[in-house]
Amino acid sequence: GGDCLERNEKIKLMYPSCTFLDDAILNPQIGNGLCQSKFNIEECGWDGGDCDEYNLKYPDCKSTIPTSVGDGFCDDLLQNGMADNNVKGCDWDGTDCNDYNDEARIKVRENYPSVYEEYPDCPPHEWLVSYIGDEDCDYFFNTEECGWDGGDCEYSNQLFLQYFPNCTAVQYWPWYGDGVCGEILNNPECNFDGGDCN
Repeated sequence: GGDCLERNEKIKLMYPSCTFLDDAILNPQIGNGLCQSKFNIEECGWDGGDCDEYNLKYPDCKSTIPTSVGDGFCDDLLQNGMADNNVKGCDWDGTDCNDYNDEARIKVRENYPSVYEEYPDCPPHEWLVSYIGDEDCDYFFNTEECGWDGGDCEYSNQLFLQYFPNCTAVQYWPWYGDGVCGEILNNPECNFDGGDCN
């Protein structure tokens, strides 16, 4: 009976700069009680306030699925293909990955002591640690904690930031414009993932 139309118009008035509000399907998701990364931007009122608690608790976390941080399951992109929350900025997935990381760190310390010493906060993907500093940029180690993949990604990151200086998800540049909408890049600062999210 017009309830949704009235709500949609109210949301548009509250967040006139939120580019997602023209989409009748996406509009009702703002302020629905679930923090979603695509709306977790200032223009959308941090998802209509849904992300306020998340942003306070994990201010440096860039999770593609904010509701998965601290949900009792270790969300590690390389371990299980889920959200990439197993990073220091997300408090190692809200501590969900602590047991996994403790075991993996022992293996990394034993098998790759120099990497462990130089990057102690790098997520301990023991079977891939040899990729750090191999002169090939690997996005899963393209974080500050991993020294931007041991320096392998520094040039590419700088090049990306020349075009998109306000994009805070620089480590995901390999996904940019790949034909698949990457939610972490789906914002004006990252040019909506090069059009993949239009």
